[in-house]
Amino acid sequence: MPRRIDQDGVTIIELDRQCAALDGKSLEALDQMLIELASDEAARTVLLDATCTQFMDSNFLEVLIRFWKRLSQRGGRLALCCVSPECKEVIRVTRLDTIWPVYASREEALQALKADSP
Repeated sequence: MPRRIDQDGVTIIELDRQCAALDGKSLEALDQMLIELASDEAARTVLLDATCTQFMDSNFLEVLIRFWKRLSQRGGRLALCCVSPECKEVIRVTRLDTIWPVYASREEALQALKADSP
C-alpha cells in the first residue's frame, strides 16, 4: 500500500515494493489513494516518490495522468522524485516531463517545491 507523508507543505506519496510490481491490486490501491487525495484541499503540492518503482506501463501512467488532471483543476501540482532511469525514459518519451518536474532526490524536490510555493 502506498504511504502518505505530509512534510513542509508537501504531500509525499511513497510507492512501496508492491506498487513497483504494478499488479492490478496495487495499482487499484494507488488509484484509490490518489482519487481521495485529489479532493483533499490540504494537498496542494504532491510529490510522488518512485524509489521502489522500476517499471511504468500505460496503466500506471493513466492513473497518474487522471490524478494530475484532478489535482491541477483545483490549482494543485504534481512532481516526481527518485525515478529509475528506465522510468525516467518512459516519462521523457511520453513528454510527461514537460508537465511534471522530475527530481533526482526527495531532498532536491522538497527544496525546489518549497521555493516555488505560492
